[in-house]
Amino acid sequence: MLRERARVALAVAAAVEAAGGSEGQGDLVGSLEAIVARAVSGGGAVSMAAQAPEPRAQAGAGRRVPVEDAPAVWRQMQETRLAETELPAVWFASGGAGGTQVTLALGCKAKGVKQVLGVWSGGAGEQRCSQSLATDLHGRGLGQGRSWLAVAEGERALDMALRQEWGERVLVAHCQEHVGTAVLAHLPAGLRATAAAALEAAWEAPDAIAAQRQLLALAESWHETHPGTASRLRAEVDATTAVTALGLRNGLARRLRSAVPARYLLEECLPAARGLSGRAATAAVAAAAAQRAQGFRRMCEPGALVALTRALAEQTGHGALQG
Repeated sequence: MLRERARVALAVAAAVEAAGGSEGQGDLVGSLEAIVARAVSGGGAVSMAAQAPEPRAQAGAGRRVPVEDAPAVWRQMQETRLAETELPAVWFASGGAGGTQVTLALGCKAKGVKQVLGVWSGGAGEQRCSQSLATDLHGRGLGQGRSWLAVAEGERALDMALRQEWGERVLVAHCQEHVGTAVLAHLPAGLRATAAAALEAAWEAPDAIAAQRQLLALAESWHETHPGTASRLRAEVDATTAVTALGLRNGLARRLRSAVPARYLLEECLPAARGLSGRAATAAVAAAAAQRAQGFRRMCEPGALVALTRALAEQTGHGALQG
């Protein structure tokens, strides 16, 4: 059920972003993603997804980069310096490309415009891939002298790699929809609807302390009968309430509780790797992402990013200082 909600969030986000380019539209997109992801149940989700209009083609997205040119586009992307670019939030997502797993990082710049930061071979759950990704982004200057937020899908290898490179200057948050799907998978089918509603109610709590208490109480209720579910949920309490703990109350905050921005872009780019494998598949996905980036619009007002930067500095104890 949560997986269906995430699919609808992707469809609605695409439809709204395709509908116009006003600067204030980011909050609307964030609201729709959150509302649909939490309010639509299985059958309705499929119906709404089917009715969602096709997104308007983005600039440069209609032509596929020739296979022979993709490695150069990928290399240029991976060599882009980030030290002079303020990126308070970065989303991560992994998926299958041809016969290869790839991981994509999508940042949000201080002006509210997204930027593709890179594409790496392997899944974020693999230690080799996550370490390579973190070392690469750190070496290129991501978060230099600043605190930033990483929104991931819950892979421990990625969490560890990010914290190893940035320490307390990175706040790691996990996608609530992705974690919810993983937690519910441990339960018998008959209990999943009730459990999903309880999870959503906890994550909608007005403050992080209340949310954490509800999640821990839910985990405790499963301790005897479903210990695997209880253990998984306990491990996710802090990461799935990390954005709530920042105290933000805007559309961007809702978007930061989900990996949808990176997941949607990755799903759109994976078909470019059809018939390819290995580095060729990764390069093809990167080239497709670079092409779609030409049509990126502002996703939120700059003021929302300013509020995020301040909240991160207060929580981590690191101001927005130049490194």
